[in-house]
Amino acid sequence: PDVEFIDEGSIACTALTLIYAYLFLKDRDEYREAAGKILKYHDNWIIRTPGASLYGSSFRYWENTWETRDWGPSINGGHAWSIWTAEAKYYSFFIERDFTDLIDSFAAFISNMPKVNRDGSMYSNFTPDYITGSFKHNGFEFNPDYLAHDFPRKTFTASGSYFLIRASETWFYTSAVGFWNGELITLNATIEEGSKLVSHAPHFKKLVVEKGVGRINLEHKGVLEIYKSAELKEIEVLKGEIIFNNLNKTLVKAANGRITIYT
Repeated sequence: PDVEFIDEGSIACTALTLIYAYLFLKDRDEYREAAGKILKYHDNWIIRTPGASLYGSSFRYWENTWETRDWGPSINGGHAWSIWTAEAKYYSFFIERDFTDLIDSFAAFISNMPKVNRDGSMYSNFTPDYITGSFKHNGFEFNPDYLAHDFPRKTFTASGSYFLIRASETWFYTSAVGFWNGELITLNATIEEGSKLVSHAPHFKKLVVEKGVGRINLEHKGVLEIYKSAELKEIEVLKGEIIFNNLNKTLVKAANGRITIYT
């Protein structure tokens, strides 16, 4: 009751910690339930502006003060700390099997990508604010001298690259096919002619599918882990060998480098 301010990152990190504890320490129901409540509470900090640098990002404010040393405090998105929530929602899917968690996770990761330059340098964030605040830092006073609504003039790869570190443990292995607002969508993949799924994950080994996506053909070597959303009870394997199956996932060994499924 005495707290007047709380940073959204502390909310996201609390949820992520509880999910880590549930998945990697002990699957206690109180961890799972608390994480779910906190993530729903944190949705108030998610930006839904339809722009690649903002959509799915968490609402940040202080980063330009400390990381650009150019602009003052100002609304920004696509910042690395959005990945705390993105990672929490990624792992949350494998607990709750709610496809919307994966949509939110992927969107947050994507919001971090436009800030990467062709030479590999990265900005801290995208700042939609036109007029940023002034601030003092180490005895120097900084005042904005032009309209922002842009990436900062100075790069800051220290936090800028954080999304790649976490993607290397999550979306580098995962693609998904499901529905958003009634429309068939893919996450980290495309579907080409003949229902052929092409994953964009460099180390693809996990496919998430929802009920009703239909036929999926793909080329794959070895075993593919296919995870089911909550509504999907069974996957029909038309090509490939089922080597494991339960409520949550089906493991399919490719036949001559190909797998075909139907949901």
